[in-house]
Amino acid sequence: MPALRGAVSHPGLRGPARPRGSARPRPRRGALLPALPRAEAPRPAAVVGHQRLPRRRRHARRRAARRHPRLRLAGTDARPLSLRLRYGVEAYRDAVASASWITFTDVGVTRPYARGQYADGATMLQGGAWTEAELSYGPRLRVRAGARVAAAGAWAAGDAASATQPVDSSAVAALGRAGVEWHPSAALRFFVNVDQGFRVPNLDDLTSRQQAGPGFQFENVALGPERSLTWELGARVRLPWLELEAWGYAMTLDGAITRALRSSAECPAMTPQCDASWSRFQLVNSDGTSVLLGAEGAARVLLPRGVSVAATVAYAWGDGPALSGTSGPRVPLSRIPPLNGTVEARWRHAPSGIYLGAALRWAADQTRLAPSDLGDARIPAGGTPGYAVVDLRAGWRWRDHLRVGASFENALDSPYRVHGSSVNGPGRSLLFTLATRL
Repeated sequence: MPALRGAVSHPGLRGPARPRGSARPRPRRGALLPALPRAEAPRPAAVVGHQRLPRRRRHARRRAARRHPRLRLAGTDARPLSLRLRYGVEAYRDAVASASWITFTDVGVTRPYARGQYADGATMLQGGAWTEAELSYGPRLRVRAGARVAAAGAWAAGDAASATQPVDSSAVAALGRAGVEWHPSAALRFFVNVDQGFRVPNLDDLTSRQQAGPGFQFENVALGPERSLTWELGARVRLPWLELEAWGYAMTLDGAITRALRSSAECPAMTPQCDASWSRFQLVNSDGTSVLLGAEGAARVLLPRGVSVAATVAYAWGDGPALSGTSGPRVPLSRIPPLNGTVEARWRHAPSGIYLGAALRWAADQTRLAPSDLGDARIPAGGTPGYAVVDLRAGWRWRDHLRVGASFENALDSPYRVHGSSVNGPGRSLLFTLATRL
């Protein structure tokens, strides 16, 4: 049974395949067409091989060559089954050198401290291998599944003079992910994803002694990894005049690394900054499960005469088990952003490439604070107030080769701060951009 590019040649249904480009034979005038025999069950054909795809896509094609094993199955229904496999390995190494000293400038004397902000000579190795398969059934259904094996290790020498404990930790995890993408029509898509996460404490978590936003934070060599499970639901609409996208997600976090209050008696030796701080914290793994819920949306409407209007909105909510020294069984998670979004209107003159626009960035108040947020100098007393910032834009674009633009940001000079940031946002400012592509 000959087959070419997933097509089926069925004896009795049609003759041998014509050469590419040849004309379809026509019956002679007046001749009777032969009666077709009774159709049999379609026989699927299979083509197994490798397809070479470009790396960077230009109009859905990549430039550099890369091989992806692919399996195609096709029948007379003309809906091929396509399987694409991706895989890879990665490895990282971090090495830290840290020291601290004090210099008395009057007498020119420098005295070293027992240790720096981090444990000197600390190292960390991370790596893993991953694979992901994508199965497409025609143009309307895609199923993805992947797996990853990750490993990490951290090591640091101890120091008796500074009461620095040695670090010798390692962890290995096997993770999975899966997703389904369904296209009931060319304009509508639905998405369902589930993803496992795994994060080991880094050298900052394991060895640092530093003044952070909520107070002085010192190390915990007994920290363990945190694991997450995330579910996502999404929908996307693409019409000639309308684009809509909405996502909702839910994450559970086991063993979440969070800050726990400590007393001055628990400060490590040779750290006068810890004793002098108003509040002190140590990173610990929470005993229960933390939850993070959120939703995001975006819309864009194309109006006549080159006018378009776009908007985005996002909201997140999270809480976790209460630690010692706090009231209630559960408390809010730290630095969760409030309800926020953007609105932008834009006009573009297509023949000349000139465009004008105005945008609004806004956020609601965030008064739902974690215990560590209450003493954080980066967060105002009572929470971060909401804001509304207006930006104005203008520019000129010549095809895809040249773009000149100007942006008048925070035109009303409104004071604002993004929740959790240590500084206020910039005031009234003017930015110029020049971009070119060869």
